[in-house]
Amino acid sequence: MLKPQDNLVLLWHLAHPKDGPRTFAALAEALGLSVGEVHNATGRLLASRLLLRSPSGPELHASVKSAGEYLEHGLPYVFPAEPGPQTRGIPTGTGCPVLNINLAASDLDWVWPHPEGKVRGPALAPIYRSAPDAALKDERLYALLALVDLLRIGRARERQQAGAVLRVFLNDPDEPLS
Repeated sequence: MLKPQDNLVLLWHLAHPKDGPRTFAALAEALGLSVGEVHNATGRLLASRLLLRSPSGPELHASVKSAGEYLEHGLPYVFPAEPGPQTRGIPTGTGCPVLNINLAASDLDWVWPHPEGKVRGPALAPIYRSAPDAALKDERLYALLALVDLLRIGRARERQQAGAVLRVFLNDPDEPLS
């Protein structure tokens, strides 16, 4: 059974498909997780076939087709969004500055509560508690996290558009998330 931190590890692998061999320690530092959490998450992702071992070596890579189906159709039900009251935080969803989705609906400008946040908006609990800090260090991960939040909390139109952007990105990771 997947845990919330597994999603963060999966999204990192999707955001960085060509980043060569990674150690659990380096990934743990990048994501604000412990080495044990990364190790266990990797095991669960391998068991669920969302991560695959490279046939030519020990490297891991995300199964693009499976991950896309899971993120778009499974994750919103398994890890639903938890909206909260107005707060100061880091923009997510349509408010994410590195995610270029233009929707007029201002009620979707959610924020992850965070002490370094400069934007006010309705609170949205992140997919995992360390996700906002990891997003501040990694624009590609930030954009994928915001996109996943749109899939988790958006209305039908926003989910459809977020799914289309996700599919384009997964088919060509060098494409900007827009």
